[in-house]
Amino acid sequence: MISGNSFVQRGGFWVAAQFLLLAIFVILPAWRPGVLSSPSAGLFWTMRTLAILSAAGGLFLGLRGALDLGSNLTPLPHPTDRNELVKLGAYALVRHPLYSAILHAALAWSLWNGSLSHLLMTVLLFFFFDKKAAREEKWLEERHSEYGRYKEQVRRFFPGVY
Repeated sequence: MISGNSFVQRGGFWVAAQFLLLAIFVILPAWRPGVLSSPSAGLFWTMRTLAILSAAGGLFLGLRGALDLGSNLTPLPHPTDRNELVKLGAYALVRHPLYSAILHAALAWSLWNGSLSHLLMTVLLFFFFDKKAAREEKWLEERHSEYGRYKEQVRRFFPGVY
């Protein structure tokens, strides 16, 4: 278990790094190769369709995940002192629906804008959230004996995939 309740001890570094990465994502200039940004290309409309689907999936996971967490919701990755393991709703689909929602939103933005720079940043965000989730899961395993079984049954970010 973690001793103390400081911002850093409860995973504050992860939150600060997350906000920095998201700020970089927002201010990052779009790099759009012509084939991806031309409305006459079939690929353009395919990307727009995938962007809408990704945004809708992310919106669902994010809203549902926040509602499902209820009083367990915290901006820090370390569980609250009165944390209960939530395995229903969005948490029956993925273990980290809030991180998944951000990844879906970043992917949707990248596809909608045909931006390879944002797509690369989305990949970086994926690796960041993967590491952050792994740390969070260690804390959850310390607190909840059944978390190991839950991990075996439910994927981390994308239902049935990863």
